[in-house]
Amino acid sequence: MPPPPKTTGEPPRPSAPPGDWAEHAPDAAAQVASAFSLGKESVVVDLAAGLGRWTRLLLPTRATLIAIEPDDALRYRFGELLPTVLIAPGAPDFIPLPDETIDVVTCAQSFHRFDASRALPEIRRKLVPAGGLALVWSWPDRSVEWVGLLAECLEGSGAALPRAPEDCGLAALSSSGGFTPIESASYRHVRSMSAAALLERVGALARGRRAVVGEARRLIEKHPETAGRPLVELPYRTELHRCRKR
Repeated sequence: MPPPPKTTGEPPRPSAPPGDWAEHAPDAAAQVASAFSLGKESVVVDLAAGLGRWTRLLLPTRATLIAIEPDDALRYRFGELLPTVLIAPGAPDFIPLPDETIDVVTCAQSFHRFDASRALPEIRRKLVPAGGLALVWSWPDRSVEWVGLLAECLEGSGAALPRAPEDCGLAALSSSGGFTPIESASYRHVRSMSAAALLERVGALARGRRAVVGEARRLIEKHPETAGRPLVELPYRTELHRCRKR
């Protein structure tokens, strides 16, 4: 039987970037584990966990991981992919756990979609005193010339290469008064793939539009950073922002 349709949750999620963005976030996960001293006594909630890409990176901490995901179909798939991790229905403004029982809440690729005025008070209620909040985003690095040109190619056709959200909610977090000043870090990673694999992913983003794939192919064949190379290096940028409950 297919999973039930979506019944609750957030605004529609954007298409995933080429490759699995979480492949480019291990440094951020290690920093979260270190900064908040995660271990087997810790309780960590991954809020709006999706398919568990970020959750998976936290498994080595041996913390008790609880994923909260409002989308029924994503919860169903998450359970298949990470059967050892508890996943429960919930939402950014409804975390189904007792107050002051969570050591760290993480939000990966998601906080910018939350209603911060409702989510932040709920997160704060559920955190233990001085509990941690970690926000993570990762996307292809458009500051690299050929990636910027690839993004323009996609956008000219109505498709889009994932990018940093214009308003990621940090201002709302800073002004909420319920958390310590935000500490931020940025990491860069490169995913190596064949030109064919990259074009396949471009085609998925462009929903099979041949003209877009053709333009992307010409770019890859002619740009000096990609032309004639057996593997194309697609750069990613990952940002981590963390703070603690006051």
